[in-house]
Amino acid sequence: MTDPFVSIYEIVFQLTIRMVDSAEIVNDTEKLRKTLKLFETIEQSTTPMSIVFPWMPTFALIKRTIAGGRLYYLFKGIMDNRKKMNHRETDALQYHIDMGDDIKLIIQVWYSLTQGSFSTFIVGAVFSGQLNTGINASFMLTYIGSSRHWYNRVRAEIDAVLNKYAPDRSLPLRQRFEAIPIEAWESEFHLLDCCLKDSIRLQLLGTMYRRNIGTEDVKIGNELIPSGAFLVCVYVIFLSPSETNADHRPTISQMFNQDPNIYLEPLKWDPSRYFPGRAEDKKRPLCWIGWEAGRHPCLGTGVSFQFSFTPHRVFVLLYTSKSNLPQSSSTVLKLRFKFAKLEQLLIVSIFLTRFDYDTCDDKGIICDAIAPPDLNAHSATKPIAPIRLRLKSRDLKAQD
Repeated sequence: MTDPFVSIYEIVFQLTIRMVDSAEIVNDTEKLRKTLKLFETIEQSTTPMSIVFPWMPTFALIKRTIAGGRLYYLFKGIMDNRKKMNHRETDALQYHIDMGDDIKLIIQVWYSLTQGSFSTFIVGAVFSGQLNTGINASFMLTYIGSSRHWYNRVRAEIDAVLNKYAPDRSLPLRQRFEAIPIEAWESEFHLLDCCLKDSIRLQLLGTMYRRNIGTEDVKIGNELIPSGAFLVCVYVIFLSPSETNADHRPTISQMFNQDPNIYLEPLKWDPSRYFPGRAEDKKRPLCWIGWEAGRHPCLGTGVSFQFSFTPHRVFVLLYTSKSNLPQSSSTVLKLRFKFAKLEQLLIVSIFLTRFDYDTCDDKGIICDAIAPPDLNAHSATKPIAPIRLRLKSRDLKAQD
């Protein structure tokens, strides 16, 4: 058995670090886990008290400051060693070094993290790329594994795409996945995309803040937002239809993702709610905002990169403990790359192709349903009750 909220979560972290951070961290298992622990300490130290009174010397602030300082010196040590040894890597950190950026401008951990501001690229990208992506990828596998119906349908879709672009089953699995073009990942995994959408819908929790930084007041609906004031909107407060207003229109707190007047059984994971003919997410504008909406959508759905992309790195992380792959196996791509989305689709696709598995608890008892999320959580969170994936290697040559 494996705990996906540990094993898959670590894979997402490793992929994110490889994309936006340092090769020294991603290629060193001990250093990678140490870095993940520091990021988790900082993330978990965000409390309502630290938001309302960020200057108050609480225990959470002390932990956050210590973890931030350790991150700072970790990255500083890597940069100093590269300069001392005249060593170069092809990663995001090297780009900043080549541009002459100062360590404080690149990371700015000691000050920024204690002030609750993630303003720099590396630290901000890791936080935004890890928390939601790691939790959603893990939950997506548990949801699929809890339903034989969706498990078989999703696997059939993955096998169909794999056989379309790489029908030779004698090839190593990593080579077969490498043969799938980027366009296919974006357009031919319709069911997998629906699975991801409903996983995101259920795990998108917390509160949005938007400050009016203009000099004039802004009117939104019947509300006037003064200059300098904050607009606060809760992602989800679940109300039953009987608790809505008389004409059954949703209240402001029901606008996002859990409105029972839009989503049938809103706390149930059901990919079919996005199928043509049903399309619950299209009943009205902005009733599904998993990748955000408006002028500033999530960068994980459309960030332009030029980088060395190795699809089978994901396979190797799932299949072995090795991650140092030869550069000759890489393919340089220049594209509008939906990294967060593709990262999750790759992990789930390779896992479903490589393993036969069931979702169960920590005692091995099969789960045919996953408990609803904690709607009071501040953000996407790991489940309270233990969830495991009971797996075995799949006979790849015996596919139907």
